[in-house]
Amino acid sequence: MIQRCTNPSDSNYEDYGGRGIWVCNEWLNALEAFREWAESESARCTDDLTLTLDRIDTNDGYYPENCRFTTKTVQAQNRRKRRDNRSGYIGVYLHKGKRGEGRYRARATVNRRLVCLGFYDTPIEAARVRDDFVSKWYEAPMLNFPEEGMKA
Repeated sequence: MIQRCTNPSDSNYEDYGGRGIWVCNEWLNALEAFREWAESESARCTDDLTLTLDRIDTNDGYYPENCRFTTKTVQAQNRRKRRDNRSGYIGVYLHKGKRGEGRYRARATVNRRLVCLGFYDTPIEAARVRDDFVSKWYEAPMLNFPEEGMKA
């Protein structure tokens, strides 16, 4: 967390510190403060699962109110739009295959499996279907239209 946000030589710096993701001073200056937060946060997680550190708002920094421990499956739904995405929406891609060619494909991941949610004439239609789907499956997923009240 600290290296990818503060060290320009880190291989992940461009995606973190390079785009303004930061670590709060409390955690940056005292590893013990992070350890105490992590222990109290992980104690709230009752499932016997492997958990990872996740930022609730992926465009904001690492600080107690913006971080949580969650499964990799939940974290996978809390991602920003990919760099190579040209539709403008998370989980929406212009389909070029025979089936649905020239239409927008909505997709999401459930239990580490990619699920096709259908083909749509506009990227907005596909994005709304994707948002509705992930809102039912995941707590606080990254949404295309959070202003519509879908994000927890």
